[in-house]
Amino acid sequence: MDAGGSRSELIFKPNVSLSLDNAIDEARELMREIKPSWGEDLEVKSFDDGITNKVFGFFRKSDSEAMSHKDLVLFRIYGEQTDKVVDRKKEITTLKMLQEANLGPKLYCIFGNGLSYEFLKGVPLDEKLCRDPTIMKLVATIFAEWHVKLKPSEEDFDLDTPVPILKCRQWLNELSGHTGIRLEEVDQTVTPRSLGEELASLEVSVVIDEPLVFSHNDTLLANIIFNKRANTARLIDYEYGGPNYRAFDIGNHFDEMCGIGDTIDFSLFPKEDEQKLFIGFYLTAFNEMKGLAAPSKDDVQLFYRNVGKMCALSHFYWGVWSFLQSTISKIDFDYTQYAKDKLTEYFKKKHQFLNL
Repeated sequence: MDAGGSRSELIFKPNVSLSLDNAIDEARELMREIKPSWGEDLEVKSFDDGITNKVFGFFRKSDSEAMSHKDLVLFRIYGEQTDKVVDRKKEITTLKMLQEANLGPKLYCIFGNGLSYEFLKGVPLDEKLCRDPTIMKLVATIFAEWHVKLKPSEEDFDLDTPVPILKCRQWLNELSGHTGIRLEEVDQTVTPRSLGEELASLEVSVVIDEPLVFSHNDTLLANIIFNKRANTARLIDYEYGGPNYRAFDIGNHFDEMCGIGDTIDFSLFPKEDEQKLFIGFYLTAFNEMKGLAAPSKDDVQLFYRNVGKMCALSHFYWGVWSFLQSTISKIDFDYTQYAKDKLTEYFKKKHQFLNL
């Protein structure tokens, strides 16, 4: 047992699945094994930032002052049919790899339809915080740490094809037979077939002449936790982690500065000087970790163009993802509208992004 009163070894409960309707009460049973010293001294906090899974956490009543959550245990229950979207085996491999590199939370328990793990203290970024230069530097640095320190195995991951390409192929296959959705702003109807043809073209357009690195691949604002006291930024939610161009995490992040769902506002996309400030922070951190010279203006410019390609790929990737989610998810989120938003923005801006 560790200092926090939890068992030190990872608990496996593959035959235990928590029901969405009674998850909290059922999770209390698992808490008796995860934190045996806590007994019944438990409070619950629900988290509603996610749009794929149900997330809640337990903490001791004695820790409830100011909701400090000094030692909070998170439970994440996978949404129904999300195995069509996420490879859960790879997600667990990613979590273990992150623990070994001191870049992720402690993993407590793996059960039939979810995970329990350590809560990373702090607040998720929002459209204002993400533009603070001090925080931008922290975020750029954690991206670089992932890209330098995490070394995936070819036994666990396809090291030759970027995750968004692999996932889009898979998701469009799952969507085969769907009649499609109408994108009014660009006056076209997209179908799985037409999106497959678009993907084939995009795969060629976004090629970057550099090795793939292990990337987060879902760098929306809610997945980046800022801890003001510790002056750190950390990444959470690792469902889509895997090999990719390192520019993707940055391009995806720039896209996500516009918000998500009902609050999405594409006018918030960062201007060129703001992008290059972030890119400079990232390349400086990356090069330092790799023992390379400080980046030049030409290095920043080249990476800026590569990030543009990834901004296009990111819009397409999450548009296809949301299209598929609209057919399977029971989460209260308008996936059809989000798919329309992301794919419309992709078609409106792709030539601009691919020709910086």
